[in-house]
Amino acid sequence: MWKVLKKGGTAYLNVDSRKDPVPDFLNLETPRFVIYEGNRVFPLKKLVQQLRVKGYDVNYGVSVEKEKNITKRRVLAIFHKNKSKLKLNLKFDEVSSFDLGVLNPTSDPDSMYWGYRSVYKL
Repeated sequence: MWKVLKKGGTAYLNVDSRKDPVPDFLNLETPRFVIYEGNRVFPLKKLVQQLRVKGYDVNYGVSVEKEKNITKRRVLAIFHKNKSKLKLNLKFDEVSSFDLGVLNPTSDPDSMYWGYRSVYKL
């Protein structure tokens, strides 16, 4: 995304969306985009804070909507390209990443898990 964005441009990324309840191991800040530092989850919010300290114009937000007995959470990252290169220093973990559709194969879009769990290591 950073490579194709023009300097001064802004990208809005829906990093994750989920409905409660979710399986315990997915009950993290962003179950579809996970970063580990050693054996601990490194919150996306903390990564955004570190990027801001390095001078990147990056923001982060979480919205929560409640409908009946369902809570919907959305995590949004906003990147405003103010530098030519973005260095995240993340390494993709192929072993821990997988298609979430295998957890609950169903044709009902309201009860299925969708997307890909992408795990990275610092």
